Amino acid sequence: MVTSGLDASLQRALTHLKSIQRADGSWNGDNFAGPVYTALMLILESYLGILSDLDKAEGAKWILSQQYDDGSYPEYLNAPQGALEPTATCYCALLLCGYSVELPEMQKAKAFVDEQGGYAKCNLLYLIYICMAGEYPASKLPSMTLLWKLVPFSQRILAFRFGLQMAIVANELPLAIQGLKRGGKAPKWYRCPLLTFQWWRVRRYLLKRQNPEGNWMGILMPSLLALVCLKYTGSSLADRYYAKGISYLSHWKVYSESGLRVIPYASEVWNTALITRLFLEQGDKVTEAPLRASLNYLYRQQSMAIEPADWQNPTWNTPRFGGWPYEQGNPLCSDTDTTGAVLWTLGLAKKSGEDGPVISAAVDKATAWEWGMQNKDGGWAAFARGHKSKPPGAIMTKPFNFPAPTMLNMLKMFFNPPLALGDPSTAGLTGRVLSAMGMLGYDKSHPSIASAIAFLKYQADERGIWWGRWEVNFLQASACVISGLWAVGEDMQAGYVQKALDWMLSKQQEDGSWGEGNETYYDPSKAGEGASSATVTGAVISALIDAGLASSDNVSRGIEYLVRTQSEDGTWPEPLPLFVMVAPNSFYTNTVYSQYSPVEALIKYRRRARS
Repeated sequence: MVTSGLDASLQRALTHLKSIQRADGSWNGDNFAGPVYTALMLILESYLGILSDLDKAEGAKWILSQQYDDGSYPEYLNAPQGALEPTATCYCALLLCGYSVELPEMQKAKAFVDEQGGYAKCNLLYLIYICMAGEYPASKLPSMTLLWKLVPFSQRILAFRFGLQMAIVANELPLAIQGLKRGGKAPKWYRCPLLTFQWWRVRRYLLKRQNPEGNWMGILMPSLLALVCLKYTGSSLADRYYAKGISYLSHWKVYSESGLRVIPYASEVWNTALITRLFLEQGDKVTEAPLRASLNYLYRQQSMAIEPADWQNPTWNTPRFGGWPYEQGNPLCSDTDTTGAVLWTLGLAKKSGEDGPVISAAVDKATAWEWGMQNKDGGWAAFARGHKSKPPGAIMTKPFNFPAPTMLNMLKMFFNPPLALGDPSTAGLTGRVLSAMGMLGYDKSHPSIASAIAFLKYQADERGIWWGRWEVNFLQASACVISGLWAVGEDMQAGYVQKALDWMLSKQQEDGSWGEGNETYYDPSKAGEGASSATVTGAVISALIDAGLASSDNVSRGIEYLVRTQSEDGTWPEPLPLFVMVAPNSFYTNTVYSQYSPVEALIKYRRRARS
């Protein structure tokens, strides 16, 4: 087994992670997803009349730095080519920042937009921002009705068909379009009583689902549209709900020498759960100050707020609180992945000496919530339960574009909702939940665990591997599944497990690493192919060690790669965004997770070597 340089490498990495822990005990990092989010922020703030000179200058600086030679802008950082929507919105944002259409970079961007079919070809979610920028007439936007808001329990009906982001967009998008068409003027109740009532229903819906800190779902895009809707329905800065929403926008802004970058959402809770786990795994005591601070942070972030039923889609006996959200300040929107990550960490903390009523109550509430979110197919989805199951293997291999909002198209979408708009159970997430439940003492003899294992067997594609909904892609998802199966006592010699392991081993590269590109979402036949990645390598090594292959040459070569490619400051460079928002074309980086995965592999390897 490899030992040369291992301890020094691990020490450098852990020292770096300790150095970036925040005063409140958390780890933040940055989730960058491309220039389009900076563009949308600038357009929104300009439209609302709150765009500062600083943000104009710094936002334009960042946007221009991301332009490709052909004038286009990418959908995500380091994408192989540019795309229509980010290019159109970045062009509009630069116009609002005072850049002349005569400048070469502006002409190149506009030429690219025109070559792709012009603004009219943009996805509707982006086209409304182009309207706000004054570059597309609102009269040409398709009409969208809110008459469905008059139907009793309509929001709960939608919840059975669509994911939570669709639930809120179904309210925001029609009102935003209607408001743009009306020049921002609200209807008068004595002239348009029905429309006024529909707008009031949307406003009431949004106010009830605004987090206490001012955001919606902790996510940038629904929060931006929510502010537009509140403005159209009468809000001003004197309105505390609107003012809180405006104030929260700064949480998504990251200023640096490169300019102003805007992130789609943060991930403090998720990051903190993972990094806390690393220090527990490598033997730190729960009484030490850094661990004490991070555990207390996780306790504080547990959600005790009642989740909106149309987001969670609960059954009559599903707990309505007790989970954890991905990001801080989002108590109304817990997710099963982050809840599993925190439970895994707290389970390890209990084994490491953390005891008492605080951790017991937190684990009990969260475990009940997590069990309540398991779907009938045996798997776990991210935010809601009860949605249509996905078929085995890859889905979402083409970008989803909203169809023309005709009544026929809307009915088709309602009765046969695209999986891209739902929240089906997925394999990688289910594997991570199993790892958490295994840490808490559950095994495959438990009926719910047995159901989850059956789900995972069904979800494997013809190669015996699993597609990644939230993690790029087959290698990482399959690694999570293998580790989850091991955690609950599944036989690692089982045929379907060995088939997946053989495939993972076959994808090791000459330098000892593993890597996989974002293009595998468009073309699943390229699964397991891509540039060398410390993140992916770490995930695969951890799974191989769990499967009993710690002494194999494959693992040794992978460990050597990690030690060899580590930077002097203890980090690993990760140029590719390896987290998924919406496949196949929307991804983001997580600068903390890219350090977590290699360190976890090194810790596991050293523990096996010493034993």
